[in-house]
Amino acid sequence: MSNKAGGISMTMFVAGIIVAILASSTLSTVIATQFAGGPQGPPGGLGAPDYDSGWFPHASIRPLDITHNLGTKDVFVYMFGKNSNSETHQFRYGADHVLEDTGWEESTILRGYGAWWNTKDENTLRVFREESDTWWEEIRVLIWRIS
Repeated sequence: MSNKAGGISMTMFVAGIIVAILASSTLSTVIATQFAGGPQGPPGGLGAPDYDSGWFPHASIRPLDITHNLGTKDVFVYMFGKNSNSETHQFRYGADHVLEDTGWEESTILRGYGAWWNTKDENTLRVFREESDTWWEEIRVLIWRIS
C-alpha cells in the first residue's frame, strides 16, 4: 500500500495539518488579546496605590473609619493584618463565625473572628474587626482608584 495520496506523502499531509492547527491557534490567541474588551490596567501591574494607611492598631468590636479622600467608591482595596507575632496574613479575611462549646452543659457561644471593610462614602472606608479575633491586631489598607 502506498503512502502517497494524489502525489503527497502521508508524512507531508500530517505535517501540513499540524502546521495549519498551530497557525490557527496562534492567530486566534493574537486576535483574542488584541481585541479584548474592558478597561486596561497600567503595564506591569497595579503600580503604587493611591492610598496607603500604613500599619495601625485596631481594637475589636468598634468599626474604624479610614479617610482616604479619593473622592470615589470605585476602588480596589487590599487589606491585610498582623498578629502579635508580627506574622502578615489574611487569615479569616471577611470574618468567620464559629459556634463554640463552653464546656458547660447545653451551653454554646457564637464567636466572631477576622476583619473586613466596606465603603462608607466617597472619601471613607470603614474597617471592622470581630470581637473574639486575635489575628488582626494591626491592619494595613492599600487602595487604588479603578475609575
